[in-house]
Amino acid sequence: MWTTLDEQRLYLPAARRRTIAAQLARLGLAPRAANAANAANAANAAALSGTLRRLTRFASESGVLESARSGRIYPVFTTPETRRPIELVTRPTGRALELLAVSPAPNGPEFASPPPTVSGAATLQWDAPVNLTQAQAALTLDPNAVYVLEGPSGVPYYIGRAGQGTTRLQDHVADIRRHSRAFGLTPHQAQARVRVRVGHLQPGSALTPAEIERILIRRGNKALRGRLTNATSTGPVRVPANQDVIVRHTGTVPRQVADWRRRDRSLQIRGGAQGRLYELR
Repeated sequence: MWTTLDEQRLYLPAARRRTIAAQLARLGLAPRAANAANAANAANAAALSGTLRRLTRFASESGVLESARSGRIYPVFTTPETRRPIELVTRPTGRALELLAVSPAPNGPEFASPPPTVSGAATLQWDAPVNLTQAQAALTLDPNAVYVLEGPSGVPYYIGRAGQGTTRLQDHVADIRRHSRAFGLTPHQAQARVRVRVGHLQPGSALTPAEIERILIRRGNKALRGRLTNATSTGPVRVPANQDVIVRHTGTVPRQVADWRRRDRSLQIRGGAQGRLYELR
């Protein structure tokens, strides 16, 4: 059993050793472990275990996959420990997270190392949901704004900030159009149902838009169906001892954006022992 950077426990059942070993071998990560399913071969088993320990050591949760047939959720962890980032697809069990697959991460995401230290409070004033054109205008006028892109079903699909420009927002709307059949819609219908909620950082806030974006994405990837992003903002954060992070929300607060479970209008992360990673649980 191995522990990720964000303190999630992963394990590999004996029945999946051959599959995972073969996937690692194809990636050029563990050629010696190709036959690690042979329990009598201690060297192969040790090679496989050592490779997975190295991959999981700095891996952090970067999103979730959802089965279109069953609706079951599969947490995905991404590690920067190789030349190209690698994804570890897992399945929750009563014991821990079972490792299902190892594959290259799409689009070559970047990672922040070490995780940033965040503390302080901020207030966001959320506008009513608008269409893509209206959202682009609002983000152009307010360079400190953040936003939540909601897909045709109303579920948050992507979280970003104005400082990144509106190109990334357009790209994700285009992605929704490409996958419109998954919603039972035409591309035009899918885009017409997309809504964007823009949050404006209020005066006196101590957090930057990038920090708020990271916190909201991190929380969303813990609790929402669908991958919200695949970049540095998915990584864990540190909160100094005896300090907090508080993000307050006013206005037309997006569904599940404050406290993803209780729908409160504030989100708080408490610090603890220095050096420990603090996740949004």
